[in-house]
Amino acid sequence: MKLSDHISGIKPALAVILTGCLALLTACSSGGDKPLPEPAEPAEIGFMIEVGESFSSDERTSRATPEGDYDPGQGYENYVDISGGDFRFYLINPADDTYASIFDVTSIIPVSSSSSSKTYQVLGRFNGSDDIQAENLKILVLANWRHNYPAAANLTVGVTRMSDIIASAEAVYDFTPADMEISAQRTIPLFGVKSFPKVEYDASNFAMLGRIHLLRAYAKIEVECPSDKWTMTSCLLSRYNTRGMRAPLGVKDEDDYVKNNYDKDYVDRLSIPANTPAAENLPFLRLDRNHYLAYVPEYANTTASGELAVDHAFISVSFEDSNFDRQFIDFKYYQNPPEGVEVGSPFDIRRNYYYKFTIDKHDEVSQITVIVDVVPYGEVKLDPIFGIDPK
Repeated sequence: MKLSDHISGIKPALAVILTGCLALLTACSSGGDKPLPEPAEPAEIGFMIEVGESFSSDERTSRATPEGDYDPGQGYENYVDISGGDFRFYLINPADDTYASIFDVTSIIPVSSSSSSKTYQVLGRFNGSDDIQAENLKILVLANWRHNYPAAANLTVGVTRMSDIIASAEAVYDFTPADMEISAQRTIPLFGVKSFPKVEYDASNFAMLGRIHLLRAYAKIEVECPSDKWTMTSCLLSRYNTRGMRAPLGVKDEDDYVKNNYDKDYVDRLSIPANTPAAENLPFLRLDRNHYLAYVPEYANTTASGELAVDHAFISVSFEDSNFDRQFIDFKYYQNPPEGVEVGSPFDIRRNYYYKFTIDKHDEVSQITVIVDVVPYGEVKLDPIFGIDPK
């Protein structure tokens, strides 16, 4: 999926580190058997939530590719509204993917914070039952859904499926231009899920789980002209969806979106609510004189056969002292496409991808040239010169 991975797919995706620890409330069994929580007793889980990338050098290498590292994101791109309680953790029965329990958080302690990651220690508990086996866990993480989660009363143990939660009415969000100004009040919806099939406990009833990668619901698009010779006066996205899905449909486990392959990582199909209306001419946020940024829901630029859709989106830019009113950038592989994809093939705007366009122009009468980095929120340089024709 490379847009150079189609965009930096906001790759390393938000990593959620669950360093789990089931501190059982039951007594250790005698005879040296490994202590496990009894089905009818509450168990306490401790884990770390890490949003952003703060991997060790070895871990970073394992997530790198010949094209580059995954982009870690920064600032509010990695923010989880912990203080506002805008998150839900669900225990899912791995046998049939049905809802088993809501994880009841008892405390959250900030551990560390940097420009590209935030880490919290979380403690909570759940009531054991036949639907939850301490040695076989599956955890669904939803965050920044602006407190719009499926009501607990509407979740039935053993009946409600994980797919029902992901596709619920609460999973659909409305998008306006104001939502691009991400902040503690305007957060990016997050999703993650992972199975832990062989949880082992030590003599202190402690179990270390692992990292859950969270996907952002938005794509990030950046346009920049680094030359001091020119001044950009506007940057617009021609079409964008006014609704989106907070979670990707059809995902059952982390392996469905983390494949440790730069060209294949993240969800390979779009999740767009049915009958979603598109709006036109979305102004990018202006970061400085020649630097523009947008966060948007997923958008289908291609047909089922991979051809350019009639209602595809493109970017239009304008400059001072130019003979052209506007010049245009398409979402396509101008050079260095992923394996099996031809140069010039269009691509969709996907969640958790970072599309970076660097543009320049030779003089007032010339077309702009473009270099595209498609970073899976990780970076791949397409290194093309986009000959963009005026429209």
